[in-house]
Parts: sequence; structure tokens; C-alpha cells
Amino acid sequence: MSNKKVEDYKKQKYNRKKIQTRKKVGSVLNMAAFIAFCVGVVVLISCKIYDDYFKEKMIADIDVQNLYTAVTDVLSANTEEETTEETEENAETAEATEAPAETAEAATEAPAGTAEAATEAPSAE
Repeated sequence: MSNKKVEDYKKQKYNRKKIQTRKKVGSVLNMAAFIAFCVGVVVLISCKIYDDYFKEKMIADIDVQNLYTAVTDVLSANTEEETTEETEENAETAEATEAPAETAEAATEAPAGTAEAATEAPSAE
């Protein structure tokens, strides 16, 4: 058994440089893998934070600025349409109320059965 130990020792001494370089390369690769993993985790976390921050900021900008201007534009357009419709309706209502009053005045001025009353009174067609 001592011969076997001596032979193993000689082999280890002979291959010592190779064994040490393998250990160094192994430790360097382990360290590189660990650093790559840490960098990957940091990148994923930073991308998630970046996306969330800008999405919230964009949503806040849209809600505050663009939505407000869009709503005010729509409301101002609606109020302009309503005011033009109201003025048109008021004008039509005023004309409609003036027309029967004029015919009633004309009918009361001319005596019934005369030619003037027949020509001035509008037909109800």
C-alpha cells in the first residue's frame, strides 16, 4: 500500500501544474457565472422598474394633459352646437309665434265675409 501511495504522490507532483490550472480555471468560470447571473438579475429588475416608471408617467401625462384637452374640446364643441341650435330654435319659435298673431290681427281687422279677409287669412293646408 505504501507503494501505491508513493506512486499517487509522484503522479500528483508530476501533474500538479495541470491540477492547479484546472482549479483556477474552474474558480474563474464559477466566478464569471456568478457575476453573469448577478448582472442578469440587476438588468431584469432595472428593466422592470424602468417600464413601470415610464408607463405610469405616460398614463399620468395622458390623463392629465391630453385627456383634459380632449374633453374640453368636445365640451366646447357641444356647447357651440347647443348655442347655435338654441338660437335657431328661438328664432323658429319667435317666427312661429309671430305668424299666428299676425293672422289673428288680420282676421280681427277685416270684417268676416269680405274679400280682404279671405285673401289675408292664410290657408291651413
